[in-house]
Amino acid sequence: MTPHKSFQLEENPHLAEMIGIILGDGHLSIDGYYLTITLNFQNESEYALYTMKLLETLFKQKPVVINLPNNKANQLRISNRFLVEFLTSKNLRLGNKIKNQVGVPLWIKNNINLNAPCLKGLTDTDGSIFPVIRENSLKINFKNNSEPLVKDYKLMCENLGIKMAKIIEGWTYTRGKRFRYYKVHIGGKEQVAKFLYLVKPMKWEFKWQRFDEIFKNNGSSIIEALDYKRDKGNHRVYIKKLINEIRDLDKTF
Repeated sequence: MTPHKSFQLEENPHLAEMIGIILGDGHLSIDGYYLTITLNFQNESEYALYTMKLLETLFKQKPVVINLPNNKANQLRISNRFLVEFLTSKNLRLGNKIKNQVGVPLWIKNNINLNAPCLKGLTDTDGSIFPVIRENSLKINFKNNSEPLVKDYKLMCENLGIKMAKIIEGWTYTRGKRFRYYKVHIGGKEQVAKFLYLVKPMKWEFKWQRFDEIFKNNGSSIIEALDYKRDKGNHRVYIKKLINEIRDLDKTF
């Protein structure tokens, strides 16, 4: 069953999460009326399957998987005119998100019950969770080329009582082009724990599964599992202690 002309969806947490995913790694096109979400199936197979299921549950249409030429990324695509029209009616914009400097729709920002689900989608696509050994802490970063989107991310976190650092700017190069990026982070164990408890990003849930496997096998690849690149030193014991501290903090909220 595919969406028909008069189909509507409630402004609920699942839709807010999907809006976050689309703002992060999605694209809406009027050329053929399709929605695409680009994911790295090689490194994010669990999240790719999760997103596919969420798309099908929400929009009652199974996405087509398209393999991109580099064999690392794949696209989930749904071609449906009425779906694209519905999403644009919910204040998503067609075309290039960087040129359009997209932001989070007001109906999500103004509803605190939808802030966490949208943050979840944004974090799972354009966010990162990693330990900073020298600071003895975990951090959560959100980085995007759209300034309004990063500002909205910060606003929604603050709506939930999560303290944020100031937004910083920089430059990045992609395919020979220079782009300005904007980035904000959450630092400090208490604030990170609060974010993980309230937002519950799938990126963290999947990492916990890998942590458990690594600890059971007494492995040494925990740094890689945490997206922390370090060539020297074995920090497995430290990371395990830090994780337990975050678990304890999580119970207090």
